[in-house]
Amino acid sequence: MSNRKKQIRSKVGKPPGTLIYLGEREIKDTTIVVVEYDPDYYNKYELKNLEELKELIIKKPDERRLWINFLGIPVHQMSEIGEVLQIHPLTLEDMLNTYQRPKIEYYEDYIYSVSKSLNLSETNTLLQEQVSIILKDNIVICIQELKSDMFEVVYERIKLGSLIFRKSKSDYLFYVLSDILIDNYFIITEELSDHLDDLQERLLETPQKD
Repeated sequence: MSNRKKQIRSKVGKPPGTLIYLGEREIKDTTIVVVEYDPDYYNKYELKNLEELKELIIKKPDERRLWINFLGIPVHQMSEIGEVLQIHPLTLEDMLNTYQRPKIEYYEDYIYSVSKSLNLSETNTLLQEQVSIILKDNIVICIQELKSDMFEVVYERIKLGSLIFRKSKSDYLFYVLSDILIDNYFIITEELSDHLDDLQERLLETPQKD
């Protein structure tokens, strides 16, 4: 039996909202990157612990946008994160399940989406990671399975002070992050298409058994 099946079966019979990590990767640590912004303000920094996150949420001005990005799933802190950010246990459960299918759910006070980020390695191996995004008031919470730089371009757009970004509410950030994930699918499709064209050309011009 595969490790995936074993993990999934281990949850059978557990109450809904039970926080158990399901995934192939070992998550050793998490980096918390925060971006605060409004039309006249921008700041990006890392938090050392959840106490700093709790204090940040309490002191945040109502009109200021907040983007909290977890690089690496905070497996052992998910329950505490749920308390600090007021996230439903069922959502926390989904965030810990990297076998989750892409979906979007609407809760009373936030929207939750989960999808896969796709990339190709140097050997054309398809790599994927789970990305969870929550839109809640003027806060966007993102949890990336890996410590990747896929959203680096978004940091720069906010930093440069693009008027549409700085003046828009957090739903615009939610849209942009989702749009980047979708756009990357087309890039992967094009790269795979080029690879298939190359294979076809080699097949026709210099056919070999391998």
